[in-house]
Amino acid sequence: MADWETDRERWPIEEAWPAHVSSIGMDRLDYLGIDRDGNLYWDGKRVEVRRPLSLTFWQRAGAVVISVSALVAAAAAAISAYADIVKL
Repeated sequence: MADWETDRERWPIEEAWPAHVSSIGMDRLDYLGIDRDGNLYWDGKRVEVRRPLSLTFWQRAGAVVISVSALVAAAAAAISAYADIVKL
């Protein structure tokens, strides 16, 4: 267990926070690090942020309709351009 986990001096602003969450004070900033690629580390462990993409049914349906419409429009534009070239 790290020193900062055993030192649970709570500040007034932290009173409403869950027990396992604490602020980063000046004495705890040494646990924070960064590498050359910009990855964030806390106490030597890489911090990962995951935000899964989850769409509702209607959002997926809308994405499919828009994708199909874009493909049809691209195909129509290509056929129109070819028809203009052939007439020359």
